[in-house]
Amino acid sequence: MDKNEDNLLDNNLSSRISSTKPKRKPHSNRNLLEIIKFSIDCYNKTTSFLTSRRLLSNTNRRKFIILGLPVIALFLIIFQLSNAHNYNNDEMNRFVYKDNKSPFSFNHNRNLKVVPRKKDLLKVDIRNLVNDKDLSRTPITPHLLNQNYMTNILTGFVSNLELTPSKRSGQSINHDKHNRTTISDDSNMVPKKVTNNIIDINALKKHGRKSYDSLVTCEDLSYNATIEHAVNNPILSDDLMSIRRELLRSNGWLTKEVKDDKDKYKTEEEIVERQWFRFGASSVWLESEQCFLVFSRVIYSRIERKNYPHISLLRAQAYDKDWNEIIGKKIAYMDIDLPDHMDKEMQKLNVELNIEDCSKYSTNTAEFETCNVQQAKTILKNQKKKEHILSKYYVTYPKIFDFHFDAGGDWRGPEDPRVILKKTDNTEEPVIVFNMFD
Repeated sequence: MDKNEDNLLDNNLSSRISSTKPKRKPHSNRNLLEIIKFSIDCYNKTTSFLTSRRLLSNTNRRKFIILGLPVIALFLIIFQLSNAHNYNNDEMNRFVYKDNKSPFSFNHNRNLKVVPRKKDLLKVDIRNLVNDKDLSRTPITPHLLNQNYMTNILTGFVSNLELTPSKRSGQSINHDKHNRTTISDDSNMVPKKVTNNIIDINALKKHGRKSYDSLVTCEDLSYNATIEHAVNNPILSDDLMSIRRELLRSNGWLTKEVKDDKDKYKTEEEIVERQWFRFGASSVWLESEQCFLVFSRVIYSRIERKNYPHISLLRAQAYDKDWNEIIGKKIAYMDIDLPDHMDKEMQKLNVELNIEDCSKYSTNTAEFETCNVQQAKTILKNQKKKEHILSKYYVTYPKIFDFHFDAGGDWRGPEDPRVILKKTDNTEEPVIVFNMFD
């Protein structure tokens, strides 16, 4: 890349950075009147010039263009200034926190009102925004809004405490391990109230402090906050026995990892109760599918200890907005094109696999019983074939994700799953993050 291309990139980047301003400066009424007056003077001079004999000989079309340009320019100036005035004075309907430390903080939406600190978002009144909002496609239900809530006070801790030099010579305030204030002569650094500023460790060292811990205590960093939660907290259950049966029946690479020779003298109930466990889940709402997706960690331990797993598995379930599990929920893969007329293709597949809906013979007892007998003979085999074909196009919930990992030992498999939502204008995609010892 030559110097001209480098300069062009630098100029483009500079123009982008310079175009991003934290706030638009308000225009005073005085500046507006001066610009309008200047535009009118220009217009008068232009019309006077048009009366000259030289321009009178021009065509009417040229006269119209020259006369119209000052008028258009005046209109654009007034329109632009009025918009800037309204932007600074009108009540904004959206609030965001903007990190001014980043040189690439763009504010593309003029309806955004910036607050200087994140905690100021707690003081914003958003009732006018949510009162008229359609909640039909959100997970918010009347039951959720009207149920009883309990308030708890929680103690949190800020990440740091701002420290500034004391103007008093020879003294500083510190805290001992019993939270009693003491006076020492070896520094002039004094703890202050909690702020959002980050302490400069190098500056502390210059003042004779080797460690930030020697200046503050947990009490200095703590603060109290309130959180409300529902009084009635139902537990989302899962059928661990069905998970075990499914893995054993699949004859896949995980089958041999979820059984042990020592288990042959135990009942199935004893194995599940003593050796299978489930940890807390992470969920996300998909508006396009009108359901929650919940991802949890399922553990199998060969030594009957929850804190010593042989393998961990990633479990996925689907729930409606009232937290009723949806069995058989299918969500299509985003990177695979579905066949045209999917319903007709499914009907063809059922015919090929001899899967028939016997309910259509309900009026004829003999044919209904014959259909059920025939389906019972082949239903498991054909249903398995059907699910295998559909798995290429859909994820069917509930499900165990069989991410491949080296199972040659204990503590293997995905742990502590967390899910976030990747959302664009047209798509919603859950992204799962987890730890795994492979």
